[in-house]
Formats: sequence, C-alpha cells, structure tokens
Amino acid sequence: MTREITARYTSDSPQLEAAVDGEVWARAPELAIDRNWRGDPAPKELQTSVRLLWTDDEIYLGFVCAFTELDIDDEFDSGVERYALWDRDVCEAFIRSPLEPAVTTYKEFEVAPTAQWCDLLIDRAHGVQDWEWKSGMRTAARIDREAGIWQAIMAIPFSWAAASWL
Repeated sequence: MTREITARYTSDSPQLEAAVDGEVWARAPELAIDRNWRGDPAPKELQTSVRLLWTDDEIYLGFVCAFTELDIDDEFDSGVERYALWDRDVCEAFIRSPLEPAVTTYKEFEVAPTAQWCDLLIDRAHGVQDWEWKSGMRTAARIDREAGIWQAIMAIPFSWAAASWL
C-alpha cells in the first residue's frame, strides 16, 4: 500500500520548540504512521503521526509519538551528532533527492525524544555510509510522560539535496 503526504508551504517558519500543535502546523496534512519497522500494524499505544511543512530554505517534519516506555540516552549532548541513534527510540526520514547519483543513494535523518540527532549519506549498492556528512539539520523535542507522548521536529535545510557524493 502506497500512501502519500504533501508538505505544505508556509512563509511563516515554525518555531523550533517541539510543539506540533501551533497554527502553522494545523495547515499541514497529518499522516498516521500505523506500522512498525517491519511493516506490521503498530499497537495503538505506540502509533505516530507526522506533518510536513516547507519554507524557501528548509523542510520541517513534525512528529507526535505515543509511547509506553522510552529507550533514550539523556546523558548525551544534544548539540553533538549521536552515532547509532537508531538503536534507541527515534523518528527517521529517508529522503532521496532527484540530484542523487543512483536510486540506491539517499540521505537519512533521525531525531530522538531528547532532540539528539543523526544525519548521514547512504549508498546501499556499495555499502557506504558517510558519517562525517553534515546536513545542517536542527532539532527540538519534548517528552510528556503523563500523556505518554513525545514530540519532535526536524528542520532540514534544502542545501542537503545538493550534497556531493564520496
């Protein structure tokens, strides 16, 4: 099943404060992510949604994630890229620009409930991951333990699309 989401243009850049509930976010369609990483239906208490906005300079992904427990590393500096962040609770975006050299190349972006982040270039055909690449992405996140929800925002500059390959 193929599902699509449209990123809504806004001249009002959203505040990077991990609240996907302001007026600017309400203009963006919401996509429920109701499958886990294997493609199996996710339990209702673990479902996620995402909204996308774009400005002239950046694309914004706003996630709202339900949880029953969290696997986070709150000791790590959120101002520094976190290697192997995918081993913990995260939201991920795999984005392929028309400028990519092959269908097996793309960029990976991740954000954790702690606002820790990771971005890298991937070339699946050659088994290459460029951990040194920096997209300039910014993140924000917050955890509401009482409600069992965490929210996160990725702000990714469009300059990533033109990143050169190895």
